[in-house]
Amino acid sequence: RASLILSARHVLISAFVAQKSFATTTTTTAQMTATTTTTTAAPSDCAAINFEEHSKSYNDLLGRLREITHLNHASAVLNYDRQVFMPQSDRPQSSRGKQLAVLATIAHQKSTDPIIGKLIEEATADLNELLKTTSDTNNEALLTVKRILELEQDAFTK
Repeated sequence: RASLILSARHVLISAFVAQKSFATTTTTTAQMTATTTTTTAAPSDCAAINFEEHSKSYNDLLGRLREITHLNHASAVLNYDRQVFMPQSDRPQSSRGKQLAVLATIAHQKSTDPIIGKLIEEATADLNELLKTTSDTNNEALLTVKRILELEQDAFTK
């Protein structure tokens, strides 16, 4: 069950990162075509759109979660290769098992690092501070950040 929660959490993070990458490209294009909009927007609204720039701890948290996701993806590729392409003899299977064990150990150590908990707390505090100063509390980007932080907090405390 824990691996299912971890997998679902990382799917959400991966989807968010992909969406954020697309949104950043779209935002950059929009900024190039309408520079006057950026200068007239309120400072709190600009920060709400790009929370990663507003909160260093949130940005650091996402970077650490990306590393964990990449380790889990590499493990999945190695496992698929082991099941589909590797010969069934003992030596290659044993070697691949050791490789998968090392990756799982590293991913677990990174997932349970106390710094993750600290970053979650700091990012949550930054978000709460931003929500107090902004008028748009139903902003989709802020609600997504809030949900990610809630999921990460739940997963970290388990």
